[in-house]
Amino acid sequence: MSSSKNMVSKSTFLKENYFRDLYKEWDKITKNKNNISQSKNNCPVCNSGKILNIFKKKKLTFCICSECTHVFINPYFKDKIIDNHFKNAKSWSVWSKKILLSRTQQVIEKKKYSLGLKLIKNNSKIKNVLDVGCSSGHFLRICNKIGLNAEGIEPSKQSADFGKKKYSLKIFNTTLSKFTSIKKYDLITCWASLEYSNNLKSDIKKIYKLLNPKGKLLIYTSGNSNSFIMRILRESCIGFVFNRRNYFNPKSLNYLLDKNGFIFKKNCSDSNDITIVNNFINYGQPYKVLGNKNFSIEKYLPKNFINKEVMGYKFLSLYEKK
Repeated sequence: MSSSKNMVSKSTFLKENYFRDLYKEWDKITKNKNNISQSKNNCPVCNSGKILNIFKKKKLTFCICSECTHVFINPYFKDKIIDNHFKNAKSWSVWSKKILLSRTQQVIEKKKYSLGLKLIKNNSKIKNVLDVGCSSGHFLRICNKIGLNAEGIEPSKQSADFGKKKYSLKIFNTTLSKFTSIKKYDLITCWASLEYSNNLKSDIKKIYKLLNPKGKLLIYTSGNSNSFIMRILRESCIGFVFNRRNYFNPKSLNYLLDKNGFIFKKNCSDSNDITIVNNFINYGQPYKVLGNKNFSIEKYLPKNFINKEVMGYKFLSLYEKK
């Protein structure tokens, strides 16, 4: 077996263990009915009460707002339950100390951050950067290497401690809501972190206050509810998980940001692994290699359709403070 295949198989093995731990914790938390709020909420983006249930997965109901099309879990866990998960869960330690450090994942991460740096490459005024949900600090290291002054916020104690000790990074082990700073930032980034927020509007208002005038906000959304994969797989998609309450799409994200003092600049769709969908529509397990492909969805998709319609599983958006 070649070294590249070895790297891929190791990365796959680590991710399988990660999701196994995550699903075990999901079962453990939902076993106690008192951990879940007893009341349903309006849409966390537009506050509409016009909510439709999409599916139920492991005792949690995933629904969609009829007004802004935001997808979210409703009802959700009580704040103290989910806060404890982000601070102490074993799965986050595995993610930051093993998966993010694997060669295969670092290639993926580098590509992701390169997309973001391209969107801000002409902004010479950007000096101070705050990364919200920075994990062990991969993006902070990239920023520091290109001459930016980067700091991070990370609720997982294991991840924050790892980044501080191994790379000497400035990481605050806290949540955005509890973070205080007299410093203002030119750029704030949320690399697959905003969707985990349990208080979207207050978190966006906090980001607004932390930014300098005309400051930039870069949001990378993992779990795009407009994505080809999530629309088709629904409860079979591993992206629908208990700790990620929100599933933005470009429309719902723009609604949230526009109503809270930001101007949309541009966005782009990240890559989409259609193999997962092909496995599923051929009656196979979506995340297992399927040998016999009787039907291939790519034949029926216009060229660049997914990118044009921002239907990748992940997408990147740039905003500016009004």
